[in-house]
Amino acid sequence: MGWTDWFRKREREIGMDYRITDDGFKCLSDDGRIVSIVWKQLVRVKIITTEKDNPQDEDLYWAFMDSEREYIVPNCKDIYGILPHLHNKLPGFRQDVMLEAMAASCSPKEYVCWKRKFSTRLNVEVS
Repeated sequence: MGWTDWFRKREREIGMDYRITDDGFKCLSDDGRIVSIVWKQLVRVKIITTEKDNPQDEDLYWAFMDSEREYIVPNCKDIYGILPHLHNKLPGFRQDVMLEAMAASCSPKEYVCWKRKFSTRLNVEVS
């Protein structure tokens, strides 16, 4: 099973519901799992596009990475409620890259929309 098959299988098995909080957002799955993503802990946000095998398959996924994990969530109408917060909470979020990814969602590729800036000398966050 390739990674695109895994994503599609995962999306069909687990429905997602998103709740926005002051500190980040929570993904609530149909199977009862809760994943909390905290704005201050994010280090990268990217969009992963895949090829569709049929029209029902999702071909765009969001990847939210903190220092320990990468959280992959399928694109759906509910996630669009998070977009204004990405712009407000993540300085330098690249909307142009996000739009490019959404326009090219039929070809497999990764698009980095935001990345935390660190000082190379001290390895500390730069505001």
